[in-house]
Amino acid sequence: MKAGRWIFSVLKNNRPLARQVGSRIYPISIPQDAEYPAIVYMCDYEPADLNKQQVATADNVKLTLRIWATKYTDCETIDELVRDALDFNDAGGAGITAEGVTILVSEFAASKDGIDETLEYYFREMNFNLREKL
Repeated sequence: MKAGRWIFSVLKNNRPLARQVGSRIYPISIPQDAEYPAIVYMCDYEPADLNKQQVATADNVKLTLRIWATKYTDCETIDELVRDALDFNDAGGAGITAEGVTILVSEFAASKDGIDETLEYYFREMNFNLREKL
């Protein structure tokens, strides 16, 4: 259950995305003094095979990713770059390995827009379904 390592590596090493957010890609929350725009990601894991008659070989990962920015247009631009980096990223079925973690498939599921309670920052929340090889 290390999909976060893969997500961070794939996003950080994407040059067009790095030009927008640098290394401001964080698990769970943004540090208090961080600059914007930034990306936050969270993973929920469940066994890919609920049968439990053998040792698990993969987990299904529900990735929630939030793009935070001071301008809505930055959310849109970064959304496109993230989707290009993660959607159907499977190397023809062989999976993609980064940081020692292999993701067999990564698929875009949904997104929604929002603004924080202080009306200071916009966000775009993106959801992806991943399958992590164990």
